[in-house]
Amino acid sequence: MAPRRSSGGSSSSYSSYYNDNPWSQDIQFSLDVLRSKTLFIAGFAFDVLTILALIGFLIWTCLIHNGRGQLKGVLPALLLYLASMLTILVYEIFFFANANVEMYYVIDLMLNEFFYLVAGCLIFFIFYHLIHSVLDRLTDAGKPYAVVAIIHWVILGLVSVVSLATFALYVAFQVQIVQNDYFSPLTSSYNNLEAARAIIWWILSLEVVAWFIFIVVKAGSHRFASKFPIFSLLGGSIAWMALNLTFAVVYIRYSLENTTQPNYLSCVQSVLQFFFIVGTFVGILLACSKWRSVDDREDKNMVAQYHYGPGPYPTYQAYQAYQQQNPVLVQQPYQQQHYQQSYPQPAQQDYQQPVAHTPQPEQQRQEN
Repeated sequence: MAPRRSSGGSSSSYSSYYNDNPWSQDIQFSLDVLRSKTLFIAGFAFDVLTILALIGFLIWTCLIHNGRGQLKGVLPALLLYLASMLTILVYEIFFFANANVEMYYVIDLMLNEFFYLVAGCLIFFIFYHLIHSVLDRLTDAGKPYAVVAIIHWVILGLVSVVSLATFALYVAFQVQIVQNDYFSPLTSSYNNLEAARAIIWWILSLEVVAWFIFIVVKAGSHRFASKFPIFSLLGGSIAWMALNLTFAVVYIRYSLENTTQPNYLSCVQSVLQFFFIVGTFVGILLACSKWRSVDDREDKNMVAQYHYGPGPYPTYQAYQAYQQQNPVLVQQPYQQQHYQQSYPQPAQQDYQQPVAHTPQPEQQRQEN
């Protein structure tokens, strides 16, 4: 969603008909009232491309095996971001259709704001979940990064509260616009809170990038079957950070300073959103599709079989521990006569020398 593209019908005009119910007022949408038809059509085209890309990502997500739970939150985030794009697409179609609609259309804009904010919070959840999974993979014993997970979930909770407050203020803002003929005393408060929310999102996305850079450096000396998923997540986090940086700059420059947006800004935001959101989900889904090479726990499971801690020679350490726990049994000499008495040998004439069985190559492969 491009910031303030859904500005409550600012590019449309009231009809002369007035009803006592402000929500029943008619709004006439038309391309003729736009400052630039060409830029609006170009932005609309990139919004359609974004929707098609999100649908493709949904199909891709359904084809990825989620054995390790690495896709947690991905499907809801895609669905909500797709819903936000569909609501803004409906708003844009009003202009192409020269639609005459009532003020109830602002409910579509409210839904657009809600879906976008929830989808953004879920994308942060996805990145945090993958960061914690990789950090856990980088540690062979325990979870020394557990404090990182706690801090991240607390931060995500606070961000969710700020986003919910932003949505509530947006709803109040739109309601007052409907009731006060495009004048709302909440305009300044909403612009400040929305700008603060965009800046917080950008700072958090920058922190996500920093974590993946740390993981790439840390994984340099760690054994992975492939580091491709880590680099893929790094690329996806950079795209997500760039998208939030774009929105933060727009809000700081035009909302906080209360400056009129230029004609080309809406189109530029749609173009950048297409490339950055595609880069974000491509990075996430590529990493999830190759997650087996990152989260392969076979070496951890081998160490877990021994209760004496990891080491280069766990079997030898286990034998040493066994010697310490059972010194009498280890030092006791081997008593061959005991077995001779318990298991008498057969008669000489009935005894046949066993023939060693050497499996054929094909059989060896099957047994192995």
